[in-house]
Amino acid sequence: MSDKEAAEFSIKILGVTINYSLAFITFILGYFINRFSMTRNEKAAHSARIQEQSNKLSEALNQKFNEFMVALAKYANKVGEPNLDDFSEVSLKGEAYFTHLKIICDTILSDNIDASSIRNTHSETIKEAIEKTIPAYYSTLQEVAERCHLSYTGEFKRSNYKSVFEVYERYCKV
Repeated sequence: MSDKEAAEFSIKILGVTINYSLAFITFILGYFINRFSMTRNEKAAHSARIQEQSNKLSEALNQKFNEFMVALAKYANKVGEPNLDDFSEVSLKGEAYFTHLKIICDTILSDNIDASSIRNTHSETIKEAIEKTIPAYYSTLQEVAERCHLSYTGEFKRSNYKSVFEVYERYCKV
């Protein structure tokens, strides 16, 4: 084999190697691009799922809030002195509401609720909870406990509402 033939053979081998390498690299890139990106339909389905989740969480929170308000109204309209049952009902209904509020905030922080739902639906509820509802809840429990001659040391602590405060600071402060 002459030098010219050897050079032509090397060029052919190099060309084949480049063609196969290019095909392999293209295959790998295509695989990863498809694997880590969504089609338009997949994005639409994902958005719909996130919106549905937001709607379900909102409905459940509204239900818990209504139950909490009924317990507070029952206490406020009570004739005579409140008792341990009144304290327990306000306490339990309030805790159920605030626990659900924490669940929504955890969901927001994990980016599983879309920005428009946070802005248009959840932020006002969270702002009102931090600024009004939670402080009023603790003062109401203190008042009920005093009227029932119970010892109650509960207080509004930021550490008990970490995710709620984080969402409040991120989305609600003006």
